[in-house]
Amino acid sequence: MFDSELRFPDALLEDAARFDLLVNEMANKAAGRKAGDPIPSLNPVFNRLAIPEQHRAVINGTFKTMCRLHDEGRDHIWGYYVRNLARPLWMSRPGNRVDVLIGNPPWLAYRHMPANMQATFRKMSEARGLWAGAEIATHQDLAGLFVVRASELYLRKDGKFGLVLPNAAIDRDHYDGFRRGHYGDGAGGLALSFGPSWDLRRIRPHFFPRAASVVFGTRSEVSRPMPEEAEIWSGRLRTPNSHWEEARLSLVRADGKVRRVGQITKSPYAPAFTQGATFTPRVAFVVEKQEVSPLGRVQGTVAVKSSRSVQEKKPWKDSPAIEGVIESEFVRPYFTGDNVFPYRVGNPLLSVIPCSARELLDQSQIEMHPGLHQWWSRAVELWDSNRSSDRMTLADRLDYQTTLSKQLPIPPLRVVYNRAGMHVAAAKIDNRRAIVANGLYWAAVHSVQEADYLCAVLNAPVTTELARPFMSYGKDERDIHKHVWEVPIPLYDANNEIHRTLSRLGSAAESIVAGFAIDRDLHFAATRRHIRELLDSTDEGREINEIVFELLS
Repeated sequence: MFDSELRFPDALLEDAARFDLLVNEMANKAAGRKAGDPIPSLNPVFNRLAIPEQHRAVINGTFKTMCRLHDEGRDHIWGYYVRNLARPLWMSRPGNRVDVLIGNPPWLAYRHMPANMQATFRKMSEARGLWAGAEIATHQDLAGLFVVRASELYLRKDGKFGLVLPNAAIDRDHYDGFRRGHYGDGAGGLALSFGPSWDLRRIRPHFFPRAASVVFGTRSEVSRPMPEEAEIWSGRLRTPNSHWEEARLSLVRADGKVRRVGQITKSPYAPAFTQGATFTPRVAFVVEKQEVSPLGRVQGTVAVKSSRSVQEKKPWKDSPAIEGVIESEFVRPYFTGDNVFPYRVGNPLLSVIPCSARELLDQSQIEMHPGLHQWWSRAVELWDSNRSSDRMTLADRLDYQTTLSKQLPIPPLRVVYNRAGMHVAAAKIDNRRAIVANGLYWAAVHSVQEADYLCAVLNAPVTTELARPFMSYGKDERDIHKHVWEVPIPLYDANNEIHRTLSRLGSAAESIVAGFAIDRDLHFAATRRHIRELLDSTDEGREINEIVFELLS
């Protein structure tokens, strides 16, 4: 709209002060007239500001548009908007670029961007070598692209920058392209020379919902990748918004190095573990049984309705529940992060999943099952009426990134662990009908002995401590994801005495936890803590931790 209706000669930007005055005059004159009155002349303004004759016709055309917008009641932001478009353009001219960039760029994860912004972000990131690939696209962030683009446009040669970024910028794999310092032809050959960063991860409380860092560098002729050397900040502030004179008394600053994800030998288990399926929207998939008379129900079916949660978000939280009588084979148990504890799983929840023992069903196969077909039709109608874009069908959303179909057919034995939390919690699942949902990572294992070994290693407190430097922070928990496999946990070897010992101890720990009484009214995180405390008080728990420390050190 603004390109076609509000036009200004490019040459006027050479004098930013005069341009601001011109836009102010135009906005005030447009707003100061009554709707329908004749359009006033700008000649006095042109003469006072010495606007060249060849530019006046274009400006008069734009002024007529601003008057029309005023008459339509839509003139309240145009002057502000035009100035804020023009100032960055003025600053991007070589002669106007700055010596120093300081600030806090926007932190916006790819998964929270609208579809059109995601497309633009990916295109610009790929052109500059910043795109880390679709597999970790959801973790990518606008902040890195913002720094590169701002340096392209506004930082002069040999100009310096100091910018607050997510802590991931200095050590996560999805920022590898950013840390290179060279961004190719897409950035006009931009080269940045990075200096040591500030790692603020260990400060409590965090300044932001995610841990922060500060990156420093210079726009130069030759790129210099971000070094591992960094200044490590730690300490606990008395208040979150302390003045520097007070805060510095609580902080320790020491030279150190950041530990980059992928720089050490990853565990060979890393590719085996994958994330569970996402049941979104919940109202379409997560269910609870209904009590109905067996007289009116066909054998082999079960009456269910949507299981609602206070955590549902709009528009789904306002959607009506779905009810139906469905063939029992399509009502499956599932596990999520909330019902997995160290060495133990809780009672599974229930879900409606259109799949056979081997694969997801297509539409024609769904139609062969009346109960499932009726439920799926209602779910699709609900999805189509409320989805934010037309990019995905409900079936696409259910199997996003094949997180559901890759679970079929379900393996005899799996090990799962939580996606997020202050501590890793792992357990075995041997239910051949159960689906692993979002909130967990899972892998099939070859034997019970291997499963017990893995559970022993993953539940050992020392494993969480060793993995923590690789984990990103949320406000109250850590994102574990696959960062735990940055710790070099070896494959189970039945011929290795240490591995066999850990397997035996893991089995013993499982038996201990099996006798723990779980209070269903207690939050799952508190239950995990109580189980950890129980294990810490046993000889088996302490021995596991000691052996795992030796194994991984």
